[in-house]
Amino acid sequence: AGGAPVSGNLLRIHGARIPGAAPRKKNDYYPTPPFATRALVKSVSAPKRIWEPAAGRGHMAAELARCGARVVATDLYAYPNPLFKIRTGVDFLTAPDEDADGVVTNPPYGCERGIAQRFVERSRSYRFSAFLLRFNFAESKERLKFFKKDRPRYVLVFSNRMIMMERSEEHTSELQSQFR
Repeated sequence: AGGAPVSGNLLRIHGARIPGAAPRKKNDYYPTPPFATRALVKSVSAPKRIWEPAAGRGHMAAELARCGARVVATDLYAYPNPLFKIRTGVDFLTAPDEDADGVVTNPPYGCERGIAQRFVERSRSYRFSAFLLRFNFAESKERLKFFKKDRPRYVLVFSNRMIMMERSEEHTSELQSQFR
């Protein structure tokens, strides 16, 4: 039984690279919409001192601060027009711990295979960590081994897909209404 060729939609669902698809953003820069950070803060008891180690321009850090957290924001790269004070040139995977009780971030996961998992592993020294990850991050036999060691306490799922781009104001305002 030869079967039909695999469609582009099936490849997209499984995270494969699609020939002709748009390339990933430089440094895997996909800013977190503010409503996503607010939803996290409303859903869990996050500590008041947080390290955001993949801050980009500071979208998540600024929103965490607006929600009352004291935030240390760092990033390996400098981006133009930061929204928050960000210390650049800091590699989360090799940097010493910051004075914080938890790590909250949207880690890069397209730059290098396994980097999101390495971010989660690196955060073990903190009593709290929260990561904005695609749902398919949990899928695979290798992840099963990983989750046996680093079992998540909560998995929060958005009912609509988030657009992780700065130009997504229309989409953002539509989804924000779910978290007011």
